[in-house]
Amino acid sequence: MKAGRQMKQTGKKKPVLKIASIVFFLICVTLLLPVMAAERVPTGAQEKIEFVSENYTNLPDMLKGRPTSLVTITATLSFPDGPKEKYPAIVLMHGIAGSSESCEGWYRGAFSREGFAVLTMESARLRGVRDAAITGDWKLFGPMVADAYHALNILAQHPRIDAQRIAIAGVSTGGDIAHITAFEPLRASRVRGSLRFAAHLAFYPTLTWGIEAGSNSYTKSPLLIMVGDKDDCGPPSKLQSYLDYAKQAGFPAPVETIIYPEAYNGWGNSWYTPTSYKANLSSTAKCPFALLAPQSSNGLTLLGPRGIIPFSLERWNACMAAAKGYHIGFDENTRNRSFTDAISFLQKAMR
Repeated sequence: MKAGRQMKQTGKKKPVLKIASIVFFLICVTLLLPVMAAERVPTGAQEKIEFVSENYTNLPDMLKGRPTSLVTITATLSFPDGPKEKYPAIVLMHGIAGSSESCEGWYRGAFSREGFAVLTMESARLRGVRDAAITGDWKLFGPMVADAYHALNILAQHPRIDAQRIAIAGVSTGGDIAHITAFEPLRASRVRGSLRFAAHLAFYPTLTWGIEAGSNSYTKSPLLIMVGDKDDCGPPSKLQSYLDYAKQAGFPAPVETIIYPEAYNGWGNSWYTPTSYKANLSSTAKCPFALLAPQSSNGLTLLGPRGIIPFSLERWNACMAAAKGYHIGFDENTRNRSFTDAISFLQKAMR
């Protein structure tokens, strides 16, 4: 990687009826909510949007349509100043600790000044998730991906949004969501027709999830992953191993990467000043990529040193324990530079 830019069915009736009622309810919500969200608002204003989303144990359960419960998400759609018939839009996904003005608030404002309508929402706290960064629990991945796809469906039917120019961006865990939403099997299970995110931006993701390489693994929309060369939460070497695997399998991932010198995880959040080592935080830095595997029995495999291996919970727990603690720190120069790079990327991807 070059320095700088690169890179059984059980037979019981009650569960079946329960799932059927959930599916019926979700269909109704999907059909009705975009209409509710279509009310016009003045230029530069904000619009509140509510939608019903789902909770999932993991991504394979999401792919199989197995929600555990429902939750109402409240989102905010912020319009930029300046009149325009239709705006390009960004769905902005927060990090594992939830949304904050010191991080997501900054990105919302920055994207707005570039002419984007920005949709933000709280996926973690509304679900009562507050300690995932410490426990290393991955229970937020499926729900946040579900939230993102709901947002895409709603924005695509909004009269002031250009349905062909809706991108997704995220920081940390939100960056992982920006990556995961580019997996075609998940997109096809959640979105009607050919609708997809036009571009995907991942700012310092934790690099937890990938997908088994194949001709239909990705949506083909451009994807930019930005990492710091000192990131010991989502290290560049781990990203490169995943990209090498996909290339060697004959199906290169449509991923552009940028590595920023002297940057740690968390460079976009001014709350993390000064840079420090957080011994209580969990990461997947020493774990192999967990791969969404639609054709496998449990929908999940791991990317081992020599290729795909079966998923093992024991191995996963062991590598999580080995990777306890990592550095996190704000870097204004890297934040500004990475945002400039992101806008340049979007201009090419969404023209």
